[in-house]
Order: sequence, then C-alpha cells, then structure tokens
Amino acid sequence: SGLNYEGCCVSYSKYQLPFIRIKGYSIQTPQDYCDIPAVVFHTIKGKHICANPKDTWVEIRIQQLM
Repeated sequence: SGLNYEGCCVSYSKYQLPFIRIKGYSIQTPQDYCDIPAVVFHTIKGKHICANPKDTWVEIRIQQLM
C-alpha cells in the first residue's frame, strides 16, 4: 500500500489498480511526515493504495471516478 505508521504515503504502488476495485480517492500533499505527493485510492475492500499522481493510469482512474 505504501503507507507508514502515520498514515502517509511514503512510496508508490507498482500495481495498476483496476477501476472496478476503486471506491474513491483522496489527495496527499507533501507536509510533515507525508513527504511525497500522492493519490490515495480507496478500494471496495477498505484498503488504501498510494499512487504517483504523474502516472497516466492514475489520471485515467481519477477521470473515470468523476
């Protein structure tokens, strides 16, 4: 998932999450312990997956959710 004990993304998932597994997302901006920008996808199973906001697949998933 890429989350640390503070609930921050510290790395990006290498896995491209299928759209059907995504319930929503939030945006992490760099601050305090969260030192990288990230899109945090919320899955239907309650997991949080950290993704690189610059990756094309991430931009596509965000558009699909709108």
